[in-house]
Amino acid sequence: CGWNFNTEQILASLLKQGSNIPQIVLINQLTEESISDILSHFTDLKIKFVYGDFTKEAVLNRANIKFAQSVIILPDSSVALSEKSDERTILATLSIKSINSKIKVYAHIIDRENMSHIKKAKADEVLISDAYTGFLLAAHVLEPGIPQTVDQLFSEESPHNLSRTDANTGYSGKTIGEIRQQFLEEDGSLVLGIGRETEGVNVMDILSDDYSYLDQFIKRKFEEAGRGLGSENSVKINLNPDANTVLEDKDFLILLKSGV
Repeated sequence: CGWNFNTEQILASLLKQGSNIPQIVLINQLTEESISDILSHFTDLKIKFVYGDFTKEAVLNRANIKFAQSVIILPDSSVALSEKSDERTILATLSIKSINSKIKVYAHIIDRENMSHIKKAKADEVLISDAYTGFLLAAHVLEPGIPQTVDQLFSEESPHNLSRTDANTGYSGKTIGEIRQQFLEEDGSLVLGIGRETEGVNVMDILSDDYSYLDQFIKRKFEEAGRGLGSENSVKINLNPDANTVLEDKDFLILLKSGV
């Protein structure tokens, strides 16, 4: 949803995966000529285009958003309302979650002060513009080479690529030490860390249908505390884990692959 100078990099990154590339729908207000030019650059991607305001449910429904697996919302430069981009991102998140609360929404906002608002709208992950600029500038002074490493890692032309592999594809029950050695021998990949997705519990699922006094009390206390009735899903990452750490079925590996 939306369009800015980052969008073509997103498309190029999806294309770089080489396999399991998802079908893509672009929702924005670019001209037909601009869209045709974009599609001609990404002929290997399955891209559809829906013209319109992505904050409107009617437009989202035209894009069949109810059946989307995930949505990326960008600060939109395809319209003249770019100064209100965070407001539109929050509104779009609310609209998408109202259509299907299980859709993963990844939102890019400009102003850090809007973080609490986009979280209340139930965005699953939030990226803030220039969130790492201070770190990278300081690293140029204190640890030259670190920023250049980051640049190379995220460059579209880089021969290196970050990759995820689920533990239940043959690695569950093994130690990280064993897995590191296995990947080094197979293709030279480096194991950077372990991740796990935790699924939140929706409090509404454990309240009774007839809303007893106790149920109403629990609901009221959550609302008074300013908390939603559903716990958020989250992803936890353990970088450079101890070699004796044993992988479980719910875990996944973060790998640095070369030659991809």
